Amino acid sequence: MQPHTVSSDNLRTIRLALAGGVVALGGVAFFMTWRQPANIEAAAMVGLLVRVFVIVSGGSLAGLPVFRLLQSRERDPERGGRLALAAWATAEAPALIGGVIFMMSGTALYYIAGFGILLAAFSVVPIPEDR
Repeated sequence: MQPHTVSSDNLRTIRLALAGGVVALGGVAFFMTWRQPANIEAAAMVGLLVRVFVIVSGGSLAGLPVFRLLQSRERDPERGGRLALAAWATAEAPALIGGVIFMMSGTALYYIAGFGILLAAFSVVPIPEDR
C-alpha cells in the first residue's frame, strides 16, 4: 500500500470540501431558524458556546501566522501541504461552532465571523506550489 500523497489538486479539492461543508451548515441553520423563534432552553448553552467560539477563534487566528511561517520554511511541498491542511482544519472549527450557535439562537454573526476566519486561512496559508 502506497502512502497518501498531498498534491495541489488534492488540496484544492479538500479546500473546496471544507468551505462547502461550512456553507451547507449555514444553509441548514438558516432554514432551521427561518420561521422559528429561538429556543429559551438553548439560551444558557448559547452563552457557553459564544465563550468557546471566542477562545477557539482567538487560537485559530493566533495559529495562522505560525502555520504560515512553518510552511514558508518547509522545502518539501508535501509537508507544506500537510501544514496547510492542519491550518485549514484549525480555522474551520470557529465556523462550525458559529453554525451551531446560528442553529440554536438564530444569530448568524458568529457563523459569518467563523466563515471569514476560514477564508482568511485559505489566503494566509495557501496551497504550496509543487517543485
